[in-house]
Amino acid sequence: MNPKRIRFDNISLIKTALVILSCLVVAACNNQEINNNPDNPLPAVAPRITEADSLKILFDSLMQVKVEIPQVIDKKVVDSTCHRQFLELAEKTGGDLKIMVNARFVSKTIKDIIESNSCDSADVLFLIDKTGSMEDDIDNIKRGLNNVIESLKKFNGNRLAIACYGDRNVDGDDWFTYHNFGNNFMGARGFINSIQVTGGDDFPESVNDAFFEVLKKDFWRSGTKRMIILIGDAPSLLPPLSKHTLREVIEKAKEDKISMNFYPILISPYEKEELGMVRRMEEIKMIQTIYPNPTNGLLNIEFIKEKNYTVDILDHEGKLLSSEVVKGSNYKKDLSEYANGLYIIRVTDYYKNFDNGKIVLQK
Repeated sequence: MNPKRIRFDNISLIKTALVILSCLVVAACNNQEINNNPDNPLPAVAPRITEADSLKILFDSLMQVKVEIPQVIDKKVVDSTCHRQFLELAEKTGGDLKIMVNARFVSKTIKDIIESNSCDSADVLFLIDKTGSMEDDIDNIKRGLNNVIESLKKFNGNRLAIACYGDRNVDGDDWFTYHNFGNNFMGARGFINSIQVTGGDDFPESVNDAFFEVLKKDFWRSGTKRMIILIGDAPSLLPPLSKHTLREVIEKAKEDKISMNFYPILISPYEKEELGMVRRMEEIKMIQTIYPNPTNGLLNIEFIKEKNYTVDILDHEGKLLSSEVVKGSNYKKDLSEYANGLYIIRVTDYYKNFDNGKIVLQK
């Protein structure tokens, strides 16, 4: 098993680190007492671990903890119904939702999802909305396909299939296309380049029905990992315009011993001209420094620019503890009311761009 893919129990890790810290501090103090005792007939024993060493061990351990925190959503740039559906798919099938405003990051996001979640002998399906509003995003996938293929090649025995969908009610026989490439990843280039966008007629598309069409193709074989990377900007049609419901999709995905994990990429359906030429919902460096770290209570944040920010404090489970709107180039807060452990600092601006940091509280 790749050690990078082992998921740690954050609570146990933090508690263990704190216990180790206490033990090491006591040991260091005891060693110092022995060295300073004139009646001690034994040669002086140099303290092997100082309190500073102990704190560094704790700090380094806790800063390695991966904490999943919810993305802050700019509701002006994503469809709320699509967000709800895609989020439910991700949460209830053990996957993860990504939200994007800029089409140029689509292929990079696909690559990151594969490298972070795939494993040897995995089945990977790209399920792509091919209606007109997705044209820029499909073009980006075409340009970045080599990098996506390289990410698949990092694992042994991965298999790939690609399916594209529109609206089955208005697009005729062209509403759904599919190809199983197996281990021949380079064959995917011709398929991707041949995608022709369809009208789709209205905003919702046949997402749920496309999933069930794939099931007819007998693609799923992996006994280790089954991934569906769903790429779209519109929610699924509902009955009677859809043959299947979201609940049916989730139940079917979880039916076998090896679940199908959905990793939706929700893309803003709005044009750049509508949103303006500003960055939105992207990770941007906004925090200059967080100090002292570790701290016994006082938190100081220096920002790179003086402007309006929202500063959120979250615990190691991603639970929001406090949220404040601030203006200026710095922020201070007393954390002494909280228990010892790891805390996440999330800073967002007006356009929901974000920057994250970590701080260890040791009182």
